[in-house]
Amino acid sequence: MSQTRSRCCKAFAATDALNFKRHLTETACNGVLTPRNADKLVAVSKRGVQVFPRQRVMKPIMFVIGLAGIGLAVALAFLRTENRKENDAMNTLMVIVPYKYEGLWVFDDAAVGLSKEPFIAGIDTLIDKATASIPDAQHGFRAIFSGTQFPGANFKLEWRRAESGGNWYYSPEFNQEGWLCPALFKYFKSAPREIYVKVEPRSQG
Repeated sequence: MSQTRSRCCKAFAATDALNFKRHLTETACNGVLTPRNADKLVAVSKRGVQVFPRQRVMKPIMFVIGLAGIGLAVALAFLRTENRKENDAMNTLMVIVPYKYEGLWVFDDAAVGLSKEPFIAGIDTLIDKATASIPDAQHGFRAIFSGTQFPGANFKLEWRRAESGGNWYYSPEFNQEGWLCPALFKYFKSAPREIYVKVEPRSQG
């Protein structure tokens, strides 16, 4: 009795495997399977039919695709954060207080590690002209600046070219160029196309 049942189970498993194989072969026309690789996808064990090579291949592929998707999402989030930081810097109003030291226009900004940072190569002349109407400017005046236009800005600098680690800007108000040193990058991630400036006495509210 038990031998007969065992033979019947084996015959059923074999028949089931053959039917499954025939089904795979018949569906080869969809381009996913071919009669040649149908044999590779079917294995008959004591417990019946197992389909394993395709599953084993797909799992690592899906894992790699998942990792790539996560990496792409992280990269996009990082880029959005960096762009937001750069835009925030461009839209921020910044203030320095230039003054004369040893005949040069200089400024201090402990927040970014600058002390007696000089203005040279034409920017000093532009400051002379911009502060001509400010009393006692040589002892300090307030310069508010930003990469975007803001109310009260009375001067504009337009980017012209990069040179020696700094950047040349043109003043349409005074029809003159001046060079800003690499200290510019203490305030901007990259050289802005335009810089708007407002100069005023320190005592002005």
